[in-house]
Amino acid sequence: MSTAIIHLAGRNDSCTAIRHKTNSHAKALAVYDKSSQLIECTSLFQGRCRLRNLHNISNIQIESPEPMIANDATSSAVVFVGMGPSKDPVLYVGTTFVRGPLFRDDIPAVTSLRLSRGDGEAKEFELADKGLATGTEISLERKFRSGFESGRYAYFATRQGATIGEDAPIQSRLVRVCTGDAHFYSYT
Repeated sequence: MSTAIIHLAGRNDSCTAIRHKTNSHAKALAVYDKSSQLIECTSLFQGRCRLRNLHNISNIQIESPEPMIANDATSSAVVFVGMGPSKDPVLYVGTTFVRGPLFRDDIPAVTSLRLSRGDGEAKEFELADKGLATGTEISLERKFRSGFESGRYAYFATRQGATIGEDAPIQSRLVRVCTGDAHFYSYT
């Protein structure tokens, strides 16, 4: 078995702001078997994800154009592949809400992203179905631990306070959404 060292850095940004060295935190990994791709999400570039060739993970095939996950060192993120409302595979994403940094308000706590080009102008990593708006998640910090699909549902295992407040006891919860629900109204 051979071992390869892969640098999780992305491309150089073209911005004119002063650059600072920063750590890259690997936030989430998943395998997309159908297309032999590795899905890798890091804290770089505000929390972007990439599709890599599973047989040569040095080869980045596609990078998300927008932030997809929490981009700090301690927030959690979970990704997994499951069926979406159109019966095509999507990337389900659960990520802790991070208040303040650029782009954070645009990233829902739970969402699904396209993994392949659909009809028309749809592109990889485009929101397939935007889930809960981040505004509903601000007051309750949720740590995502795992995710999976079973039957007609996508599930996320979380740890969160039982109520709002710093002294609230921490509970494990299972969050679910119907895979056929394009608007995530079934979120429970």
